[in-house]
Amino acid sequence: MNIICVDDELLALQNFNFIMQNILPEQKVHVFTDGEKAIEFFDNEKIDIAFLDINMHPNGIEMGKRLKKINSDVKLVFITAYNNYAFEAFRLDAVDYLLKPYDKAQLKRSLVKLGVVD
Repeated sequence: MNIICVDDELLALQNFNFIMQNILPEQKVHVFTDGEKAIEFFDNEKIDIAFLDINMHPNGIEMGKRLKKINSDVKLVFITAYNNYAFEAFRLDAVDYLLKPYDKAQLKRSLVKLGVVD
């Protein structure tokens, strides 16, 4: 399974990776602070799940739209400090919408919804 996480805040990416390693120690997660580089990677790799920050460039909602055009089967989870984008996120068939700061239990709940863990 290929998972990416895109967030322009390095500390947020490190936190995400730390929690993911606790939940799924064998799972490799590709992390990006640059949305355009993530989209380039997505163009060349089959990505199953994308965790996207919203407040970055390009905007996470726009990135989600672009990723869905490349692969309509990709599952999206938005991670953000802003609750006012939830409607737009779910219009893209987002599996979940996590508000920062989130914890291990919340991320695990998202992974359950994604069918990655029980």
